Amino acid sequence: MPKIADFLAFGFTPEFDSAGGEMAAVVTELAHLPQSDLEAIAAYLKAIPAID
Repeated sequence: MPKIADFLAFGFTPEFDSAGGEMAAVVTELAHLPQSDLEAIAAYLKAIPAID
């Protein structure tokens, strides 16, 4: 199963769409981070409560 950390590092969704627009620039910079940092960002995003 694809992980949020993988999307942040590589910019591809599970359907192999790619990040576009301003998110493409974000992915380009995040790709330089170590995997542990990407996992930490993903854990933080998963912990944020959903908005109705």
